[in-house]
Amino acid sequence: MDLDYYNNQCWECKQFFDTKNKRQFTCEECHKKLIVEIWVEGYQATGQQGTANYFGWYKVDSLLEACEKLAKVNPEFDRLFDRHEMTYWGCKIFDNEEEARKSYG
Repeated sequence: MDLDYYNNQCWECKQFFDTKNKRQFTCEECHKKLIVEIWVEGYQATGQQGTANYFGWYKVDSLLEACEKLAKVNPEFDRLFDRHEMTYWGCKIFDNEEEARKSYG
C-alpha cells in the first residue's frame, strides 16, 4: 500500500476505504447518494383538512428507498405507507415541498 494513502472509516456505511484526503469522511459510494426529502401532500375529506407534512430526509438513491428507511423507524408511517402507489394514508408522497403543497397547501 502506498504510504500516501489513509485508511478511513465511512461515517455512513462504516466500511473502511483508502483515500489520499484526510478530510474525506464518506466512501465514494455513499458520497454519490442524494439527500432525499419526504413530503406528503395535504388533504381535504369529510369536513377535515390538513396541509402538506414534512417527514424528514435520508441520504439515499431514491424516494422509495427514503420511505422504506422511514418505515423501519416509524411504525405509523409503515402501517399507512403504500409502497406500490407511493402514498401515505392515500395522500401522494413527494421529494419536495412545492409539489406537496400544490393540492391543499
